[in-house]
Amino acid sequence: LLRNEEDRDEVLLETPCLLKRLDLANKEWKDCGKGTLRVTKDPDTGKQRIIVRELTMGKVTLNTAFFGTQKFKKMGKRLDTLQFPALVINPNPVDPDAPPGSHKETSLETYTVKLKAEMVDKAVAALEAGVNLIDTAEMYPVNPFRAEATGLSEKVIGNWVSAQPEKRAKLMICTKHAGSRHRLVRGGEPISSKTIPQAVDGSLKRLRTDFIDLYLFHWPNRGSYSFRNNWNYDPSDQDRAYTSAHFDDALEALSKEVEKGNIREFGLSNETTWGMGCWCTRAAATGGPRPVTIQNEYSLLCRLADTDLAEFCFYEDVGMMAYSPLAGGLLTGKYCGGQYIPDGSRMTFTPDIHGRVTDRMWQAVAAYDEIATKHGYDLAQLALAWTASQPFIATVILGAVDQAQLGHALKAQKIKLTDAVFQDINHCNQAHPMPF
Repeated sequence: LLRNEEDRDEVLLETPCLLKRLDLANKEWKDCGKGTLRVTKDPDTGKQRIIVRELTMGKVTLNTAFFGTQKFKKMGKRLDTLQFPALVINPNPVDPDAPPGSHKETSLETYTVKLKAEMVDKAVAALEAGVNLIDTAEMYPVNPFRAEATGLSEKVIGNWVSAQPEKRAKLMICTKHAGSRHRLVRGGEPISSKTIPQAVDGSLKRLRTDFIDLYLFHWPNRGSYSFRNNWNYDPSDQDRAYTSAHFDDALEALSKEVEKGNIREFGLSNETTWGMGCWCTRAAATGGPRPVTIQNEYSLLCRLADTDLAEFCFYEDVGMMAYSPLAGGLLTGKYCGGQYIPDGSRMTFTPDIHGRVTDRMWQAVAAYDEIATKHGYDLAQLALAWTASQPFIATVILGAVDQAQLGHALKAQKIKLTDAVFQDINHCNQAHPMPF
C-alpha cells in the first residue's frame, strides 16, 4: 500500500494482533509473531483498506532491496547471473527504530547508505557462487517512482563496482533505456536517435564504467501487452509508418554507440513477437546490431510466450530473460492463499501485485504447491527450475531480500526435474490457464 495514500485516509480501527501462518504441507496454522491491524477509509472513494504489519522484536520489519541469482544460458553458452532489478525503495522508507504507526521517514541519503551496505554483502555472496551478470535500468528504483530516486540503482552499483575494478573484468552489466512509459526520465520522451546517446551516456556515468555489456530498450514506443495489458491490447491505432521509421532510426543510433565502444550487445524488453521479428529483420537490412535477448515476464502462472514468442526465440537464437519467475512472490507460497501478507512483501505496497492477484490465481498456486509437495520440492525452487528448463529461456531473474533467500534460490540451479514433474505441470497448466 502506498504510504501517501494510506496517510490521508480516515483511520477506522488500529489494534495489535497476533499473526498465524498456514502450513500447507501439514494443513495447520502456526504462530508467526505479532503485528498491527489497521483499517482505513479512502476519503474520495469510500473504499476501506486493511493493512497488517508484522513486527519483529518490537520493530517494523523493512524490505529494502531485491536481489536475484540464477542460471544464464545463451543457447549453449552458460553463464551465472545476478540481478539488481530495482534495489526497491519503499514509498517513504520507514525508520526501523521508529514506533509502529509513527511513519517517521528516513532521508533518501540515509536510506542509500543502508541499501549499499546490504547490497555489498549479498553481491559478494552471489559473486562467490559464480554469479557474473548485473541487471538494472536507468529508471530504477521503482514501487513507487520518485523523481529524486531515479538512477539511484545505477549509482549504487557503479560505486560498488568502481571500488573494486578487478571485478569489472569478470562482470557483465545490463541496463535499460526507459522510453515513453516512464515520465520521470526525460519527461517520458520516446526512444529515438536523440534520446539513445543521452541515455547511454547517463548510464555510463552513473555506473562508472567505460562500456555496457548489454543494453535494452525497456518498453516499445508503440505500447505493449505486458503487465496485464494483454486483456485490452489493441495495435489498430498505431502508426505503422512511424514504427517502421523508428526501427531504422534507433538501430542507426545504436550502431554509433557500438562503434564508440559504449555498448556491446543490444536487446529488448516487454516486446511482442511481431516487434522482435521487425527488429531482427531491420537489423539484417541496415547492418545495425541484432537483438540477442528479450526480457519479458514468464513463469508457471504467466505463459504468454508459449504460443509464439517461445518458438521465435528458439529458432532465431534470441534468449529470453524471464523476469518475475515467482510471479512477484506468489509462487513462494508465503501468502498462504491470500490469508497472510508478510510485512515488507510486495503485497504490502502493491496489493494486487500489478494485476496478478485473482481468485483463479490462488487456486493455481495451491495446485502447483501440491505438485511440489508430491515430488519433494519447495514450491519456489520448483518454479525457478521449471522456468530455467525451458529451451528458449536465457536467464531467470528473481528477487531475494536477504542471504537466506539468496542461498535458497541458488539451490534451484541443481534441480533436474523428471518427466513425471513436467507431466503434472502440463496438466496443471491446462486446468489453470492464464490465472491473471
